[in-house]
Amino acid sequence: MIRAGINSIVTNNEGIISGPIQNLMLDSRGLGFAIFDTMLEGRDSLAQVDAITGEEETYKSLLKRCIRTAIKMRSKGVTPDHRITICSYNNLHNSVPYIASVFVGAKLTCLDPEFNSRDTALLLSQIRPKMIFAGPEAIELLENSIRESAITTEIIIFGKSAVYEEFSTFLVPSPEEINFVPYRPLNLNETVAIAYSSGTTGSPKGACISHKAILSQVHYKWVSAASCPVPEFFNTQMTFISFHWTPTVTIFLACVFSRKCRVIYPKFDIDTFWDVIEKTQVEFILLTPNDLQKLCRRGRREKVNIPHLVQIITTGGPVTKEQILEMKHMFSEVCILNVYGSSEAGGYSMSFRPLVYEEERRLLLQKPDSCGRPREGVSCKVVDNETGEILGPHQKGELRIKSDFQMSGYFNMDSSRCWDADGWLKTGEISYYDEDCCFFIVDRMRDMLKFRSWYLAPAKIEGILLSHPAVDAVVVVGLPHAQDGEHPIAAVVLRSHAVGTVTPEDIQNYVDQRVEDHYRLRGGVRFVDYIPVTSSGKNRRAAVKDLLLKHEI
Repeated sequence: MIRAGINSIVTNNEGIISGPIQNLMLDSRGLGFAIFDTMLEGRDSLAQVDAITGEEETYKSLLKRCIRTAIKMRSKGVTPDHRITICSYNNLHNSVPYIASVFVGAKLTCLDPEFNSRDTALLLSQIRPKMIFAGPEAIELLENSIRESAITTEIIIFGKSAVYEEFSTFLVPSPEEINFVPYRPLNLNETVAIAYSSGTTGSPKGACISHKAILSQVHYKWVSAASCPVPEFFNTQMTFISFHWTPTVTIFLACVFSRKCRVIYPKFDIDTFWDVIEKTQVEFILLTPNDLQKLCRRGRREKVNIPHLVQIITTGGPVTKEQILEMKHMFSEVCILNVYGSSEAGGYSMSFRPLVYEEERRLLLQKPDSCGRPREGVSCKVVDNETGEILGPHQKGELRIKSDFQMSGYFNMDSSRCWDADGWLKTGEISYYDEDCCFFIVDRMRDMLKFRSWYLAPAKIEGILLSHPAVDAVVVVGLPHAQDGEHPIAAVVLRSHAVGTVTPEDIQNYVDQRVEDHYRLRGGVRFVDYIPVTSSGKNRRAAVKDLLLKHEI
């Protein structure tokens, strides 16, 4: 499947590393028309399959349901001035109000059923959605959060309900669907979606994504790339996280614009994972780092047959080199990629494309812990945190990005500090690149600890801790210290077999013997029953630190 002899085009202009840039001719009618036309042209192609029931749907059927839902939303008074929310696990229905919202011009935002009530109430008070499409699993969370946020909204249920309107009422045929026309924005800079960050170190923030941002990605990643002799598309693609997670939306849109099939499974379950991918014969899987860690700990099931699986991507947080190598051992015939992206950057910004470029296949094998090179339409630079000076290879600093995909700002918040004076998006990531223009993410700037004159990356300590056979999960934060600034402390979940036999001192010594003096766990180790995580599996560092400071763990 390799496109032999073709090298990717990545340029280094005095420290500014860029993927190929093109003059874009975007559809001025907006994202809704682009989706409408693509689904109409691919109407006979398979759009989605339920991995549990086997139920299938073509793009013709999916488009019809989206149009009917959009018509019903308009009849209920939904306009481009409104915001629509979806809160459910993955199912055959949640993509319908997503597209329908684009069709009517309403601003779309997605929540996850596993959010805590405090964050959900905060988000609802910001968004104030006119309508929420929800799975039964989200009702209790939404009811409590709506009450706490004191907003007025309408809940629509995927499934049966004696209390709320059922989504099936949105699918009634209408004479209007014959001549239906999607919403056309006044200009392509108009917001089409609000993607909320994970809130790992504080309250989530909503990144406003424009029609231009998504259409630019469509051009670079799915339209212009489609002429490639070996297109980097897979017939069946699966992700286990809800639409709240930007990569899930990216994969969904990739399926739509390449007319491929989305394989649907509610959420990741380590006990059913191998059965699901074997049964569905899925070719592409997107995993969170947390899912990947679970797979590494459990290992590959015996006698599993998955010759159809071609590529696994992980994104959304730090992954150690050891974990990538373990995944390569488990999936010896599968391409394993660690990809970099963010809500603010509008999705994927850097990766390798080993199935298209022979050079990048070689680099991936040599540098499995790299997140790759800038993608098409993306430029990156690494700058000194204090002076803003552009740094060269192997010099660590803040990663900054410029592209047409990035957010236009945070929803109802001052976003002026998100960009530098030259218009580069400040990612807040400590990063560096090498002589091959391959990038490596060290840690989040706001996660970095200050010990005396040293800046410490918690991810480095966490990687060592996860290599201990007794450690199941871990998060490292800094405890304030009068003389030293901060002392690293680790909250550790032990594997069941190690409980009662391994001590905090054992774990602390394991780390201290493997790091430089300034990286030692001077704050010690605390054993905990669990570590709070976000819906996408990221550790909630702020919550852990708060519990430690209150001596509650």
